[in-house]
Amino acid sequence: MDADACARELLEVVPLGSRWLRAAVRRREPSWSLPQLHTLGFLQLQPGASLSELAGHLGVGLPSASALVSRLVGTGQVDRRDDPEERRRTILTLTPQGEAQLEAAIQAGREELSERLRSLPARDLTRVEGALAVLRELFTDGLSEKEAP
Repeated sequence: MDADACARELLEVVPLGSRWLRAAVRRREPSWSLPQLHTLGFLQLQPGASLSELAGHLGVGLPSASALVSRLVGTGQVDRRDDPEERRRTILTLTPQGEAQLEAAIQAGREELSERLRSLPARDLTRVEGALAVLRELFTDGLSEKEAP
């Protein structure tokens, strides 16, 4: 397989894996909309992010992001407070409850994925593991510390 074909295949497979994981997480927490799940995931990776940063990540305007955050604040999953150093900036973090719920949902998805992976022959599992190591190195090369996993 050449690099172009590999790139095409990768760009088809990665979204499938992401969709599968989102569905597994939502089976655990069916009340979460996809934007809510994206918000919780973003705040887990970027605690203390601003409302503007969240809106940029989601590709929505500030009013939409604000309404989404208000719903998550109302359910006790997100904490929203004004930045003491910059009055116009809003700081967002997961609450302990939100962190625990998200982590439990992710863990349930991880367990479901582990079960599916157990069905693979050991040779295929080793090949997947090797390919993932190569992809991790490829994708993290050149990322800043903030962007790297």
